[in-house]
Amino acid sequence: MVTLANGFVDKGVSVDLVTGLAMGPNLKRLDHRVRLVDLQTAHMTQAILPLARYLRQTEPDALLTAMTHTNNAALVARLLARRDTRIVVSERTTINWKPTRLIEAIHIGVRSILYRHTDALVLVAREEIAEACRRFRLTREQVCCIYNPILTPEFEASRRIAPAHPWLREKSPESGPVIVAVGRLDPIKDYASLLEAFSRLRRRRPARLVIFGEGEQRTFLEARIAALGISESVSLPGYVDNPIKEINAGDLFILSSRLEGLPGVLIQALGCGLRIISTDCTTGPREILEDGKWGRLVGVGDVPALAIAMEEILEEVEPPAQAQSHLEQFSLSHAVAAYLERLLPNQFAQNTK
Repeated sequence: MVTLANGFVDKGVSVDLVTGLAMGPNLKRLDHRVRLVDLQTAHMTQAILPLARYLRQTEPDALLTAMTHTNNAALVARLLARRDTRIVVSERTTINWKPTRLIEAIHIGVRSILYRHTDALVLVAREEIAEACRRFRLTREQVCCIYNPILTPEFEASRRIAPAHPWLREKSPESGPVIVAVGRLDPIKDYASLLEAFSRLRRRRPARLVIFGEGEQRTFLEARIAALGISESVSLPGYVDNPIKEINAGDLFILSSRLEGLPGVLIQALGCGLRIISTDCTTGPREILEDGKWGRLVGVGDVPALAIAMEEILEEVEPPAQAQSHLEQFSLSHAVAAYLERLLPNQFAQNTK
């Protein structure tokens, strides 16, 4: 959202960034021309009344919101404010997931009612458009897919920075290629399957694996690494502020997830020109890789297939195909134009699909 706000002001649009709590590492990236509005509320349910007051007092032409709980709050706030502010809500992950907690089920139920009153719904994967129209009783004209602005000037600058991890900074033929994965250490990322597949690869050739990220499964994954006997070949360095410089230095990128929305790290890996293997999970990888044109797709949790794909792709002599024209849809300029068409259709109509 900070990236989009900065992109909007570059187009001459007056922008407020409205937050529940104005905190976090991305605030330092906010363009000085963007006005920061801090509602000072820890939860979006508490933000409804302050947001309604903001809409009454400021009367913005349009409001862009992200994530289910924020979208719900904004739609209720507009009702209370009695203003005709155009609201575009956006989902940042798949809409096809089952809640595991009561509060999640409540949010989904409320969403199914409120989204019928949105002016536009933005999804991050094209394959979910039909389901969204059916579920929320929206017309095809109200729903669209706009990919996240992953490939930005900051992305290109990060690629030029030397990696911090010693395996990526100083490679050796004896140790083999370095495989990179990025994401929180969470069951949904299925690093257990990746480790099992990597252990099979190590029986046939030298290689090293670095998984950047932190999370609840660290202890479990460390124990699994030890049990597989691959401790000297696997590194879990934790969270990194700038994974792009690490991805860029890798020899192969792997996404082993069981579920995604639109995995930005996969787009980053493609933008870095890496060889790629990804699970064919819901949603995003098949769209990003164009049915396998720009990388290998394997079944979710298919350890043998993943191990074979790793061995085969590391043996390839030809460099991976470059997807420059395909990557344009993930650029900042494309995202800004597409969002402005939805937010301010009378001023920025560009027929972006």
